[in-house]
Amino acid sequence: MNQDLAYYSWVAATGIATGFLSGLLGVGGGVVMVPIFMYVFKTDVHTAIGTSLAVIVPTALMGALKHYSQQSLDFRLFWIVSIFALLGAFAGAHVSLGAAAPVLKKTFAVFLFCLSIYIYVRG
Repeated sequence: MNQDLAYYSWVAATGIATGFLSGLLGVGGGVVMVPIFMYVFKTDVHTAIGTSLAVIVPTALMGALKHYSQQSLDFRLFWIVSIFALLGAFAGAHVSLGAAAPVLKKTFAVFLFCLSIYIYVRG
């Protein structure tokens, strides 16, 4: 019972952190959840990616609604990017499911490293 409580406490904390960072910075899915799912909850990388994609749908909707209420949502940009993002997400999921777990983990690590350097230099 205590193990269940600890597990669900970590799950709740992950949800709060993901939601907060998503609303604050527009990040959360891959950047926060995938590593937590893999290293805290011990899921395989494919399950971590799939679960984070599913969780980010209601998370993004809630954040977007709040931004919409404050008139900080560009609908033209939203629609154009959304159409192509759907195509990209389908292709990316297809490639991801065909890739070996070690390749995905290393690709993800390199992506996060390059992104962090870029943000640091530009910031």
